[in-house]
Amino acid sequence: MKALLELLGLGGRIVEAKVALKEAQIKAKAEATLKVLDADSGWEHMAAQNAASGWADEYWTAILSVPLILAFLGYGDVIESGFASLENVPPWYTWAVLASVSFAFARKKIPDFATWVFKRR
Repeated sequence: MKALLELLGLGGRIVEAKVALKEAQIKAKAEATLKVLDADSGWEHMAAQNAASGWADEYWTAILSVPLILAFLGYGDVIESGFASLENVPPWYTWAVLASVSFAFARKKIPDFATWVFKRR
């Protein structure tokens, strides 16, 4: 009977150890997730501060507005020709422009529309 009680006690300690290990793993994952989130929010905060005092977002807003303005001024053929020539740019250039615009507007990554752009080709 004593051996059975000792065996049950050992089993209980093993279960307690497994529970403690699982709790420690969950806590470690939660802490790692919080660190990543803190780093991301810190980057976004810094990017937003830089965007507030920078000129990159104004530059890209102006560049993206040019075709609209030219369309209203009657230069539709020039715009059409320009967009047709952009169909032949290398993918690395398209990615560079997408990244530049994305970062100018304080985004961490290129938005999902980048995949849409490359699917059209």
